[in-house]
Amino acid sequence: MLMRKSRLCHILATFLFVKELLTVGEVVGKEMYSRLELSINHNTERLEDISAILKDNTKKLNKNSDNINRNFKVLEDILKFLKDSKQEKKLLEVAQGKRTYQSSTWNPLYPSKLAVDGRLGTIQHTNKQHFPFWVVDLGKIYKIERVEIYNEPNCCGERLRDLDVLIGPYHNAMKLCAHYAGPSHTGDHLVFNCSGVLPGRYVKLMMRRTEYLHVAEVKVFARI
Repeated sequence: MLMRKSRLCHILATFLFVKELLTVGEVVGKEMYSRLELSINHNTERLEDISAILKDNTKKLNKNSDNINRNFKVLEDILKFLKDSKQEKKLLEVAQGKRTYQSSTWNPLYPSKLAVDGRLGTIQHTNKQHFPFWVVDLGKIYKIERVEIYNEPNCCGERLRDLDVLIGPYHNAMKLCAHYAGPSHTGDHLVFNCSGVLPGRYVKLMMRRTEYLHVAEVKVFARI
């Protein structure tokens, strides 16, 4: 009888222990589930924030991509414009070897044609006279932008002063490209940019004084 009672007590104690263990397990399980649920909710919120940031960055990237494409298009247009402008403003020297004449010739060794022979060691030379001049006939009308003069390389370059550079389609229709007060110096390289393009077949150098006119080379640049 005592043995049976002892066994019943043991079974009852075991039952109570198991019940308590299940109760503790249930509490622990609920707490773990609650923590897991909180963690999932927190991570879900973070994922939603990250997703929103990614969407915003994607929009910004798309916007930047559009801006980059527009900037590339603008750059292409600018490069095309510069290329076209460069081609449009391509200048060609048109005087070398063309027909020339001058108001007088100081010595047969210094004819007018030596100013367009392409060499800087030769010169044309007039007499000392009032308003001496030199002219080149380009053969046809060009759009002239610039005239360059290489002064006498060896002597007396200071004589070149009070000089008009005239351009025109006819002898009686000459316009002033530039006036040079001077004085110049021996071996000077003078560059005269006309104020705008001047149509001309004839280019004339004329000094407004009584003097010799002698230069080594005259170059005429026209827009082609």
